[in-house]
Amino acid sequence: MGCHAVRLLYVANDFDLDPSAACGAARRLRGLSDGLADLGHEVILLSPLPIDRASAVHRLLPAGCPPAEQLCGLLTPYLSGCGLADRLTAPIRPLMYSAWAGRAALAALSDTPIDAVVEHYAPLSHVGIDLAAALDVPLLVDAAAPLRGARSVDLSSPLGELASAIDRRLLTRADVILASSASQAGGLVGCGASADRIQLAPGGVDGAGRAGRRKPALPRAGGDGADPFVVAWIVPFDSPGTFERLRSTWTELLARHRRTRPLVIAAPSAHEGLRDSARHDGFDEAVTVSDASPDDERFGELLNGVDAAVVDAPPDDLPNLDPQILLDCLASGACTLAPRVESVEELISDGSTGLLFNAGQPGDLLAKLERVRTLAALQRRLAAHALEFVGRRHTWPQVARSLTAWIRAAVDGRSNLAANAPLGPIVDARLMRIAS
Repeated sequence: MGCHAVRLLYVANDFDLDPSAACGAARRLRGLSDGLADLGHEVILLSPLPIDRASAVHRLLPAGCPPAEQLCGLLTPYLSGCGLADRLTAPIRPLMYSAWAGRAALAALSDTPIDAVVEHYAPLSHVGIDLAAALDVPLLVDAAAPLRGARSVDLSSPLGELASAIDRRLLTRADVILASSASQAGGLVGCGASADRIQLAPGGVDGAGRAGRRKPALPRAGGDGADPFVVAWIVPFDSPGTFERLRSTWTELLARHRRTRPLVIAAPSAHEGLRDSARHDGFDEAVTVSDASPDDERFGELLNGVDAAVVDAPPDDLPNLDPQILLDCLASGACTLAPRVESVEELISDGSTGLLFNAGQPGDLLAKLERVRTLAALQRRLAAHALEFVGRRHTWPQVARSLTAWIRAAVDGRSNLAANAPLGPIVDARLMRIAS
């Protein structure tokens, strides 16, 4: 390693997160860890799941967790019999991995000094903070992960109490906490995190720009051979009344311009319902429902061929909107339209890198979309500014450089984490309550 390089232990104790997968959480894990390695840092991954893709990151321990596999194998028949297999197997695995991997990792690192621990947040995982305390090194927590999947623990249960206790310890003792947005940062402060330890890291892209822009294989509108105006309609949430909300918007949109072709990219659970509803209401010839989702590696590929990208969600769901979706839209070269809310305005400047519309007001969205369709110069200008913005501030190498600066500041200025009380007695007490 170079004189300014550091050696990092990157912990991803999440049995639902395959480091080689195409989902957004796995892309973030790879973007951060590979970005750090590409900057010359040594990154050692501690994860129960294997890495199938080429990477500069290397493993500390073999994949798997024998104790968790044995215990789940023994318990599954009994848990299944009373309908608890899905509810209890998921939290048992990270707990067992934390206990087993913590000891095994310390043994494997006996001759390998570590400068800092970076932990991808996962419910009920405490191996990262335990290792940081034992090694007396800073801990950085990527807390953006909860936005990318539902919590697997019922907070009202005893296991939920244990998960909350681990979360509080993690948030109050981490040296640096990565949040995806200012609104999420506010929630972390409400859970006990110190505001001066939170850094914003909404996400990143592999690269900005696209060469040889081509349209997706969508049907041409009318018989004049003209290209359709393709709009990627991004539906990140499967909320009640999703199609009813879209129906009136699409009816008016297609009435204004018959060559408009919405290409729907929705949450997987919404695909079948959207297709059935579009077919039933006669939209199936104009509206294409893709089998991809916003949390999918194919998302960027589909965006590469559209004229505009609309991020559409009901107002109540907008606080949970994943900023990575917005970054992928901005990096595609298409003109991005999104709701006017705080988390969106952190990334999209209205009239500069995209257009913002008032959430829950279809007329405002349609007016903005009409401007994009009819003003080619505006469409090109917004897309160009968006590409320049993400290329300047939000590629994974740039995010990794920011993370490097935060790591070095933590190494240079942190307090002694090992002086804090260990988690052991808290875990033991709550596990005894669960067992009883």
